[in-house]
Amino acid sequence: MRVASAAGVRSYDGSWLRNRLLNDRGRYLASILILDIHFNETGGAGVTTARVRRDLVACNICSAGRATAFIAGLRFGRFMEPVPARNLKEKHFGPTRLFLDAHLMRWHNLFSAIAEMDPDMAHRARTAPESGVFGPAINFMADLMRAGVRVFDMVPHLQHYADREVGFVLLLNLMALEEGTTLSTVQAAQRFSVSRTHVSALLRRATQEGLARREATGFVAGPALGPALADFFSVAFLFFERAFLAIPTQR
Repeated sequence: MRVASAAGVRSYDGSWLRNRLLNDRGRYLASILILDIHFNETGGAGVTTARVRRDLVACNICSAGRATAFIAGLRFGRFMEPVPARNLKEKHFGPTRLFLDAHLMRWHNLFSAIAEMDPDMAHRARTAPESGVFGPAINFMADLMRAGVRVFDMVPHLQHYADREVGFVLLLNLMALEEGTTLSTVQAAQRFSVSRTHVSALLRRATQEGLARREATGFVAGPALGPALADFFSVAFLFFERAFLAIPTQR
């Protein structure tokens, strides 16, 4: 849990603009759908704004208007680029190397944590070809999403933090703290590009629920945080392992 939590904090995208368009969890779910459409539905021919928007709305990730703004933000941030299309009436866009590397980083981070329990599987997953990761593995995750499966549905006690900006990564930060260190509201606000008022409200609730504990110099993990994150990572690790197992064995 500590390895995965630290990786989650390191990889968190604190962009003020991107977080206003869609929070980190929403962006991750949206990226799964975009990659699946591009690699598995169109065979690398790209996605259209209308197609992605339809999936995002159907999967209850965001509204149609926010989906359109999010896709425009990806293009502006150079995560997506134009792809030649047969139908000149529709503009097609594909993921750039920046987009692909961002997903691979999450993949590698989760399997770096899984390596603490199953080093052989983790090694094979981290060395899997990109065609397998963006093909069968992504398709497995996208199918779960379209079927309505969400990790946080299985850990409802953390749903509030998943829905609030920086809520969940704040909990990860508490879990990842080195022994003898604390996290202050000022540190968290600066690290995650949000207001101290927002951080204070999240930590106040987390303290009341036993997920955080206040000390003289800041906050540390509370007694309920370990068990709560154990539930979350049990499900997340299982999803990633099953996604890896969907990749055909290399001969």
